[in-house]
Amino acid sequence: MLWLRQAQRVRLNGDAHVMPIPNLDAHGLLPAGVHDCTLMEIEAVFAGNAHRRRLYRDFASCFKDELRARFAAPILVDGSFVTSAEVPNDVDVVLDVMQASREDKRQCLRFWSSHRRRLMSQYRVDLWPNLPGGDDMAAFFQGMRARDAKFADLDEHHRKGILRIA
Repeated sequence: MLWLRQAQRVRLNGDAHVMPIPNLDAHGLLPAGVHDCTLMEIEAVFAGNAHRRRLYRDFASCFKDELRARFAAPILVDGSFVTSAEVPNDVDVVLDVMQASREDKRQCLRFWSSHRRRLMSQYRVDLWPNLPGGDDMAAFFQGMRARDAKFADLDEHHRKGILRIA
């Protein structure tokens, strides 16, 4: 984990800044819960090697050009990118439209079904909508897949944290 910037104080635009992103636990995971942060804070903590910087740049472009340009809803960030994995494959993202208007929910579903594959190939972002009446993707991504839990020597009910950009 030499790439990981564990310090709670980092410099953003030259100013000392206290990070709301907590340190990873002994298993290389965020502590359970939803942790509010900014895009710059994600970069400061999780873009610590060349591979991660490329993933972050792609994610940041997707965030600004695709997601924020269309949706004001909170964006949840998860997956191996927000763990101690040195070479994550992609960035898992949930567009949380649970509290959005009916029209924004429809627009989210249309966007997801039409652009999900393109976002993965262009930005390496795996996008999922969090919609009422469906699976709670925010809760799902806080859980552990059985094989990942077993590999980390954790109970499969272990909860991990995710990030939220409001």
